[in-house]
Amino acid sequence: MNKPFSIESVGSFVLLVPLVNIIVEYVDLGWNHEIIHAAHSYWSHNWAATIQGLLDTHRRDLADYTVFFIERARQSTRADYLRSLQIKVEMYRVFGPLMDRFDLFVCPTLATNHIPAEFTWPDSEVLINGKIVISDEEYWSLTYPFNMLSRCPALAVPSGVGGNGVPTGIQLVARTYADRKVMEAGKAFEAASGAIPGWSLDRRLPAG
Repeated sequence: MNKPFSIESVGSFVLLVPLVNIIVEYVDLGWNHEIIHAAHSYWSHNWAATIQGLLDTHRRDLADYTVFFIERARQSTRADYLRSLQIKVEMYRVFGPLMDRFDLFVCPTLATNHIPAEFTWPDSEVLINGKIVISDEEYWSLTYPFNMLSRCPALAVPSGVGGNGVPTGIQLVARTYADRKVMEAGKAFEAASGAIPGWSLDRRLPAG
């Protein structure tokens, strides 16, 4: 697991540890905000390069975040993109050897479960730990590092419900191409979650 983490975010996973016979060790990947900027450049170039012509011909039909990515890609430089590729290599130099020692890496999918239903990206503000943070979802979405390391399979599964009644989730990540491992782990997690009193994957929030 990546440290520090929120019990509310990781939720019932910790309670399942004795049920599924696993050993948990906290690890620090040393990744920082430079990964966020690398992700911006990497995905803006790879995604927007194929559709940027639509900005001139179908702007009214595009979602706000699509326009945002295209416009950001147009401002990014070749040097930015090449740097993002270098960051990917540096990320794997840390994560690759780590996964030679562990079967799975576990972390939350989001840094918060307080995203309002009316949230519109990229213009809305997000409150985390009582502080307003930048609206870019990469600052609270924790899935983008494994979009960068796309050869490492990652599976998002429900992990419980936070104190505010909003569901939480975790990511199960394995070494490169070990897709079966994360699927088996997800299946075991789903089966064991029914043993936790008061919570299951089928829990529904009350109406209203």
